[in-house]
Amino acid sequence: MKTTGRDACRGSRSHEARPLERVVLGGGIVVWQSLQLREHRVTHAFTTRHGGQSAGDKASLDLAGRGSREGADLVAAESNERALREQLGVPDSDRTLLLHQVHGRELVVDEGAPRAWPPPRADILVSDRPDGFLMVRVADCVPILLHDPDSGAVAAIHSGWRGTVADAPGAAIESLRRHHGSDPGHLIAAIGPAIGVEHFEVGEEVARAFTDSGLEDCIRADQPRPHIHLHDAVRRRLLQHGLEQRHIDGEPICSHANASDCFSYRRDGPDGGRMAAVIKAVKNTP
Repeated sequence: MKTTGRDACRGSRSHEARPLERVVLGGGIVVWQSLQLREHRVTHAFTTRHGGQSAGDKASLDLAGRGSREGADLVAAESNERALREQLGVPDSDRTLLLHQVHGRELVVDEGAPRAWPPPRADILVSDRPDGFLMVRVADCVPILLHDPDSGAVAAIHSGWRGTVADAPGAAIESLRRHHGSDPGHLIAAIGPAIGVEHFEVGEEVARAFTDSGLEDCIRADQPRPHIHLHDAVRRRLLQHGLEQRHIDGEPICSHANASDCFSYRRDGPDGGRMAAVIKAVKNTP
């Protein structure tokens, strides 16, 4: 069963972007996927909270895992990751690549190393190795997936407000260009669920950081305190670095407003679950 994902926040700006597609996998796992990435046979997903083993505020597809979970919560989260891999057809031999996310623009280029603990401190994973299963975790920040159809290389990006101001999307694009010869005009991007403008109230210092980084158009100042349109800011970053509008999938889906599908740190606090954006590189054949 497939239905179109919609923005649950009022007031979001409209874009000429194809929405993500809601897909029900086996075991009741529900994800969103990009039509363009599917057309290029890229294994990927933005997870929802449906289909896992976690209980309570983390119900049910919590993917936070080791370092954030312990006891029964950790057992459930690790089971959830295995179930997601299985439903996406990821072989057991593939390496899951994780990060200790630090809200910046540091990145890790996959060189084939096994899953490491503790994971590296960064917010971007870049790989052209088809045996790597890249994962970034979110619960209001923006997840971004990139794919280069020419080389098969991919990137997974965690971009909260600090990462967006620091231009994490640009760092990923530059890494793809430098390491894999990617032409930004050929890249395909998908933007996943994140906190919407109606719910992302910020202080004046955060609004000033967006203004100073050239993203002042993403600030809504028609309320007592400024609100940031984070999805729009990420899209602008992608366009600034040469992506074409037609190659960017994903209309805003607000993690805060869409409680039935999404975890949200701002809504649920630290005891809530975590979603993930996952992707695998494609092995191009001559």
